[in-house]
Amino acid sequence: MQVEYSNSTRLLAVIGDPVAHSLSPLLQNTMIRALNRDDLYVAVRVEKGGLPAFLDAAKTLAFRGFNLTMPHKVDVIPFLSAMTPEARKAGSVNSVRLRDGRWEGHSTDGLGFRRALEDRNWTFEDQVVTILGAGGAARSIAMTAADSGAKKVLVVNRTLEKAQALCAEDPVLEAVALEDAEDAAAQTDLLINTTPVGMEGTGQTGSFPFLAALKPDAPAADCVYAPPVTPFMAAAEALGHPTMNGLGMLIYQAIYAYAFFREETFDGDRVTALGALLRRTLEGGSGNA
Repeated sequence: MQVEYSNSTRLLAVIGDPVAHSLSPLLQNTMIRALNRDDLYVAVRVEKGGLPAFLDAAKTLAFRGFNLTMPHKVDVIPFLSAMTPEARKAGSVNSVRLRDGRWEGHSTDGLGFRRALEDRNWTFEDQVVTILGAGGAARSIAMTAADSGAKKVLVVNRTLEKAQALCAEDPVLEAVALEDAEDAAAQTDLLINTTPVGMEGTGQTGSFPFLAALKPDAPAADCVYAPPVTPFMAAAEALGHPTMNGLGMLIYQAIYAYAFFREETFDGDRVTALGALLRRTLEGGSGNA
């Protein structure tokens, strides 16, 4: 897409390794143009261990802020002077802004996922939520679910110790071993896959036999959005469950990240309008944020 740059333009970025495939520049620059803001968003490859050098350069260049993807979401925390409650609870950061010469961190993954649920009239409130995986997205979504009134949040992970470490943060959370996934599914009102199984380009495949035990009509949501119908979703749909992919989460976490960079609060109507714009922009596209 065509973007404009002037001597007053502030820079934003997504950093990670790999990062060339990221859709974040398209999403953010689309918003910047729609909102008529003097910012420019780019992708910057930063290898593991390269954060200190990037942070020095970004401060010198007066970056407004940046998003983080693998492998930096946890590694950045020691460099931050402040973190939002969402970031502290998640124990990971996907958005950082420069404020008064200091770096501040935020996590918008859980907020973005919750807003995507609202588009489907689904909710965390009073639900037994089961999350597959215990990585950064799982942590953010689990904490958002707990804060949003979930009755119980079950975290199912192949490595039980990792799930237990996540669940130690809140009494509503409970770790479940993978071999007990069927028992978890039987009490689940909302099932969420945060693992990369089935994601385009990863070569990761898997089966979901525990779906047969899922409560009738319980929604099954995937954080993966490419392909649009993931193997997890296809398996759930075959059993009659409504499904959702991760496109909405991708869109809304980007919107909340940009609001954080700008130190603004976007009202519901603006979030809805920007969400519709970004969804139209992405129609027919592929990639990962």
